[in-house]
Amino acid sequence: MNNAETTRLIYRISTILTDHRGPGNAIARRELRRALRITFGDDETSDREMRAMIKKHLPGVCYGSRGYYLPRDKGEADKTLDQNRKRALSLFEASSNLRKAYPDWYGNEAQMELFN
Repeated sequence: MNNAETTRLIYRISTILTDHRGPGNAIARRELRRALRITFGDDETSDREMRAMIKKHLPGVCYGSRGYYLPRDKGEADKTLDQNRKRALSLFEASSNLRKAYPDWYGNEAQMELFN
């Protein structure tokens, strides 16, 4: 996808999302793909590419259990930030535990992981 196509797609996504403010009005990924008529390949690929595009080009978009939405207030944005923090901490913990499970391979690296 070239820059012009990406720009048009991002504009279309942002236009659709203006009607989806707050988690109660979220649009499901499948519904958003359908509205955009995205066909990058299989559903998993198009879903992954769409998520990456939103993450990179539309940082103000929130995602909850019902799908994508624009936050109406700081509290809604804070919920997404909290979910992201929990996800990041969970991944950090899993990585740390894996390093600790193999001390012969990683030695003291597990303790230094915070600084990598």
